[in-house]
Amino acid sequence: MLVAAAMLAGATRAAASSPVQTGSVTLVDKTWICRGPVDLTSVSVTFDQNVADTSSTPGGHDAVHLGAGCTGHIGTLTVVQYHGDGVKVGGGSHDLVIDRGSIRCYGHDVGKHQDGIQAMGGTNVVFNRMDIQCDSANNSAFFVNRGTNSPELPTNVVCDSCFLQGGGITVRIGNSTDSGVRDSAVVPGHIAAVRIDQAGATDPVYVDNRAGVPGAGLGPEPSLALRRAGQHPLPLHVLRRGAVALVSTLVAVNRPATLTVAVSAAGGKPVWMLRASRVGAVATGIAHLRVIARAPSPTPVPLLLRLHGTAIHARALYRVTITATDAGGGRSTLQVPFRG
Repeated sequence: MLVAAAMLAGATRAAASSPVQTGSVTLVDKTWICRGPVDLTSVSVTFDQNVADTSSTPGGHDAVHLGAGCTGHIGTLTVVQYHGDGVKVGGGSHDLVIDRGSIRCYGHDVGKHQDGIQAMGGTNVVFNRMDIQCDSANNSAFFVNRGTNSPELPTNVVCDSCFLQGGGITVRIGNSTDSGVRDSAVVPGHIAAVRIDQAGATDPVYVDNRAGVPGAGLGPEPSLALRRAGQHPLPLHVLRRGAVALVSTLVAVNRPATLTVAVSAAGGKPVWMLRASRVGAVATGIAHLRVIARAPSPTPVPLLLRLHGTAIHARALYRVTITATDAGGGRSTLQVPFRG
């Protein structure tokens, strides 16, 4: 499963003071530095093997810097690198989700400490379905450890459902909190597959991983899947509170998606959801026929829907329809019936 967190609240606060960068970014022989809110379809950075020395410029030979203030969403992140790091995660970056992407490292500068992803700071930065084959790395494919000048520990910086190859030790988890790799294929480096600094890493994340086959990559992306959460989801039932009928459940997706939630009677007649109905981090301010919210993965998304009690008749059949749509246009629909 993919990981993302309920990150929109932080991104919304940042967006209120800075314009959100949208569209796509394509750079050659130049570092992309993110310092503000983004909602980008794609970011692609290539450092060619013949690039001139840029070590004195901001970012040097690194492909991507996620700096202070960087927050939001990137659909696809693609890096080709012959010189420096693929991605650096710096202090002050926060609440950022990357849906998918790839990093290829084919060489590095003399004396360069190279990683596929190097996280020296950041809070709630999640890389989903990254295919990282950083074969020239002399350190790691994924390295998380507080930087000397970082104002914060890397916290919840995670690579989820990734393919990781490269470095002497493929995954290194140092001075950090709740950070690491989950549900991924890890090709062991010539020293080890993983090293965790037990003294410096607080609640390190290294779970549900498996040995990867060199060069295999991630393979085809699975179809978007939406499901009821929990081992034994119970049938929905209505809880009445005065004039309000409450319906609640949990749903989950296998990769980040947008949820659209609606309620209808058996004949298809829509039912209004009252103010303060909630889907994940989104709470309605007025009555709505649809509620739209972003769903992380694999964290379950709670639904608490407030309905007019007089509109929900005893023993009559109703249904909650949840539709998930991902960044690539994938779609999955779940209908959950309930009786009044």
